[in-house]
Amino acid sequence: MSIIITSHAKQRAKERLGLSAKATKRLAEIAINNGLDQKNIDGKLLDFINATYREYKTPHIKLYGEFLFCFGKEYELITLYRIPKKFLKIKRRKYE
Repeated sequence: MSIIITSHAKQRAKERLGLSAKATKRLAEIAINNGLDQKNIDGKLLDFINATYREYKTPHIKLYGEFLFCFGKEYELITLYRIPKKFLKIKRRKYE
């Protein structure tokens, strides 16, 4: 599977996370294969993910590490976020 990184995603990865384009692509590939899907998450963390989904209407949202990845139909990375600390604590406690 070939992942496409949009220019918006590259810019956001650099601004928000300090990642290069190459590191962003590598991390996105890992997130697709190993990240948590919405269907495997519940509670307040799911509420946060659903709010993001409503904002971007992306068909694929994955959680991996400290990051939330929003992918388009063909696994095109649209944007990514660092998970807020209050949700990160929940993620670590319940899903790791």
